[in-house]
Amino acid sequence: WIDAFLLPAVTWLLMAIFILAPRFLLFRSNIQRFSRTYGRICIVITALLSAFQIVLLLAATGKTAHLPQFFSFLAGLAIAIVGNWLGKIRRNPLVGIRTPWTLANDDVWNRTHRAGAAILLLFGLALCAVSFFTPPLIPAAFIFAGLLGIALWSIVYSYKLHRDLMHTHPKP
Repeated sequence: WIDAFLLPAVTWLLMAIFILAPRFLLFRSNIQRFSRTYGRICIVITALLSAFQIVLLLAATGKTAHLPQFFSFLAGLAIAIVGNWLGKIRRNPLVGIRTPWTLANDDVWNRTHRAGAAILLLFGLALCAVSFFTPPLIPAAFIFAGLLGIALWSIVYSYKLHRDLMHTHPKP
């Protein structure tokens, strides 16, 4: 029962959050500026969770035995797709690389997201390749290490951009 209904319930809850959250957040006008990209990202995440559910149900019926490979391949594909669109996202508190420095400044936000888009795209494609050409536990370690590295990079990179911008254009 948990396998059959938990993931679909989480998917429906996420869809409700995706629909309702932009209506109540700061930077509402910014979210409207990239609404097409936001909608696409929501669809990719929902499709990813739905694909996870299909693979999980197939495995429960004995149809597939390669769960780690399928899950990591699907995750890599979704990361690459979202990474491709990351540079189109405007400053908002809901979607994107949200550090104190990116949220404080449009230039830091845009530069961080342009660089992050390339990194996520490459990481997603690498994860797709790693998924089927390595032993099953390697993709899980690759996902963990890669996402941790990308998170740390985004914090350091956005901080340095913000600091450099403040030195270049100090507040009066």
